[in-house]
Amino acid sequence: MGDIKVTISRLRRIHGRYFWRPTKAVKALGFANVPLGADLLKAAAEAQRLNAEVEWVRRGADERPGPPRGTIAHVIELYKADDAFTRLRPKTRKGYENILREIERVAGGILVAAITKKGLKATYKALKPRGLHIAAAHMRIWSILMGVALDEGLRKPELGNPASKLKITTPPARRRRPTFDEVMKYCRTAEANNRRSLKIAVLLAFDLNQRESDVLSLARSAYDGLRVTIRQEKTGALVKVLATEALRNELDAIEHGHATTVISEATGLPYKEDHFRHEFRRIADLAGLDFQFRDLRRGGLTETADAGATLMQLHATSGHKSMQSSEPYLVPTTDQADEAIRKRERLRRSKRNEN
Repeated sequence: MGDIKVTISRLRRIHGRYFWRPTKAVKALGFANVPLGADLLKAAAEAQRLNAEVEWVRRGADERPGPPRGTIAHVIELYKADDAFTRLRPKTRKGYENILREIERVAGGILVAAITKKGLKATYKALKPRGLHIAAAHMRIWSILMGVALDEGLRKPELGNPASKLKITTPPARRRRPTFDEVMKYCRTAEANNRRSLKIAVLLAFDLNQRESDVLSLARSAYDGLRVTIRQEKTGALVKVLATEALRNELDAIEHGHATTVISEATGLPYKEDHFRHEFRRIADLAGLDFQFRDLRRGGLTETADAGATLMQLHATSGHKSMQSSEPYLVPTTDQADEAIRKRERLRRSKRNEN
C-alpha cells in the first residue's frame, strides 16, 4: 500500500502519521485538528468525510452530504440508484442489499482506487469458512462495485477490475432429493406439532414441483378442486398442475378464511420468509431430516421422472424457461438406470420375437 498517493484537501502527513488540519476559516465554523493515525487509506477516508462535513456546514444544507466521493460507500450508493439494481427481482435485491450493507460496514470508507486483487483474495479466503456460496456471492458483488467504479471514472482504467479472475472455488451443485417416505415423515411431524400449514406447504412444493416463493404466495382460488394454477414469480410462466390425492385431501380440508393458502398458525397471517424458514427447519430437525425446502422441488421432479415422465412432461410442471433448465433437477438414480436397461431388454426381446 506504500505506493498509493492521494491528494486530499486538509490531509497532512507529519512524522509518519496523518492529520486533518483545517484552516482558520474552517476552524471558525467549529472544526478542530483531528489526528488520523498512520493508515493512509483510513486517514484519507476520514479526511474526505470531514471535508464533506465542512461543505455541509458552509451550505447550511438541510440534509447531510452522502458518502465521500471515490469511497466504497459512494460506489454502493451509485449502484443502488442504478437500474441494474432497482430492476432485480425483490428476492435477489434483498440478498444483494444484505451483502452491500456488510461491505459498507467493513470497507465503506476505503477508496475504490486502493482496492487490489491481493486484498480481495484475502477477503475471499476470510469468507470461505462461512460457506463457498457466501464467499462467491460477496465476490460477485465486489466485481459489480468495481465495474461501477470504472464506469464512473472513480477508478483508473489501467487498474482494471480486481475482482475479476480470482479463481473462486465453484460451490458444488446441491443434489439432495427428499424421497416420498421422507416427505411423509416430515408431514406427520408437522401435524403432530400443530403446524399443518407446513405440511400443506411441503406437499405443494413436492407434489407440484414448485418453488418456495410460489408456494407461500399461492392464492386459495388457484385450486379448482382438481388442478392448481400458478403464475411463477421467477419465470413468469403459467403452469397448471394436477393435484395428487394427498394434496387434494389437504387443500379440501383447509378451514381458515384467508385468501392465501399457507397461513401461519402462530399469526393467522401468511408467513414472512424468515419465519417460514425457521419453522420449516425446526420441524425438520424434530423429524431428524436434513433436507432444505428448496430440495423438495428437485425431489418431486426426480420422483416424477422415476415414474416414467418425459422431459417435456417434467417441463410442463416445473415451468422452467427452457427444456434444458429442467434437466439439472433430474438426478440420475438406480431406478432410472435399471429402467433404461429393462427398456433395452424389452427391445431385444421384441426383435427376437419378430425373427
